Amino acid sequence: MKNKKLNIKKIIDLFLIAFVLFFAMSFVNIVRADTMIDKSAIPGVTPPVKGATPVTTITATAQYTGTVTWSPTHSPFWAATTYTAT
Repeated sequence: MKNKKLNIKKIIDLFLIAFVLFFAMSFVNIVRADTMIDKSAIPGVTPPVKGATPVTTITATAQYTGTVTWSPTHSPFWAATTYTAT
């Protein structure tokens, strides 16, 4: 009888874990649906040009705001250098 009770407890525990995971995943999907961004260009970020000062912030939109970090960190930009903005 003790063995049967132990098996029922395991089944109930597994059911509760599955229930919690199901609702947790449903919540994550709901949050993702609300954060869709359809703007591909980031306003305010201009490509590096020799002698220009790197931008450090973007133009805010209804979808996002942000800052810009350049690598390498030259200011002003140098000629013949590949830059990455993040």
